[in-house]
Amino acid sequence: MRSTLSTRWAILRPASVRSASGSHVNGCSAMQTWRAAPDALVIIRGGGAVNDMAWLNDYDLARCVCDFPVPVFTGIGHERDSCVLDEVAHTKFDTPSKVIGGIETVIRMRVQEVRENFRHVATVAARLAAAARQAASQADQTVRDGALHQLALAKQSSASLLKDVRHGAGQTLREAVKAAPALLNEITNSARAAVQTARVNSKAHFSAVTDRAAADLRTERQGIDRSMSDVATHARRSTSEAADRSKALFREIAGQGPEKTLSRGFAVVRDGAGGVLTTSKVQCGTVVQIQFKDGVLRTRSEGESSE
Repeated sequence: MRSTLSTRWAILRPASVRSASGSHVNGCSAMQTWRAAPDALVIIRGGGAVNDMAWLNDYDLARCVCDFPVPVFTGIGHERDSCVLDEVAHTKFDTPSKVIGGIETVIRMRVQEVRENFRHVATVAARLAAAARQAASQADQTVRDGALHQLALAKQSSASLLKDVRHGAGQTLREAVKAAPALLNEITNSARAAVQTARVNSKAHFSAVTDRAAADLRTERQGIDRSMSDVATHARRSTSEAADRSKALFREIAGQGPEKTLSRGFAVVRDGAGGVLTTSKVQCGTVVQIQFKDGVLRTRSEGESSE
C-alpha cells in the first residue's frame, strides 16, 4: 500500500510462488522507486501445497525484505508452517485474513489517536484562551491602578509645593515689608515663578504617567493578539490534518469489497432471487446461483442439505 495525494490505495502485484527469486524481488525493487513511499508491504499466498513454500526460502528475496524501507507483513497461509520471509518480516501473520485484521486494528488505533489529539488540542486552546483573557484583565487593572496612584502622588506633590510656596512668599513678603519696600516687587516675582514651576512639573508628571500607561497597554494587547493568533492557527492546522487522516482511513476500510474476495478463488452461493444461501435453506429442486470471479453459474439442487 502507498499514499497517493490525500487517498490511500492498495497496490496488488501478483507473482508465481515458484518464481519467487525473480518476480517477487523485481516487485520489491519496483516499489522502492515509487515517487511516494508505500505505507507497508504485504506478502500473502492464496493457498497451495506446503512444499511450495520452499520456493520462498530465497536469499535475494529475504534480503530485499530486510532492506525494504517500510514494515513488511507476511501472511503465507499456513498457521503451523513458516518460511524465511516470516523470520525476517516486521510482523508475521498466520493467514492473509489475519493480515487484514492486523491492518484494521492499526487503523482503528490511529483513528482513536486522532480523536484523542483533537480533544487535547481543543482543551489546550480553551485553556490558553482563558489564560490570555485573565492575563489581559490583570494587566489592564494593573495599568489602571498604577495610573491612578501616580496621578494621586502628582496632585499631592503639587498641593504641597503650592502650600510651601505660599507660606514662603508670605513670610518673605512680611520680612520685605519690614525690611524695605523696595524688596516687595522682587518677592512677588519670585512667588509667581515658583507657582508656575510647580504647575509645569505637575503637568509633566501627569503626561509621563499617561504615556507610560498607554504604552504598557498597547504592548499587552499586541502580545495577547499574537498568542490568540498562534493558538487559532495551531488548532486549525491540527484539526485539518486529523480530518484528512480520518477520511483517508475510512476510505481505505470501505474499499474492501466482495470482488477482491472472489479474485482470490472464493465463490458466493445465492438463491434464484439473488439472496445469499446457507445449507439449511437449500431444498431439493432449489435454484442455485454460484458467483465466481469471471461469471455466474445457475444450477438446481438435486438433494436435501446435510449437516
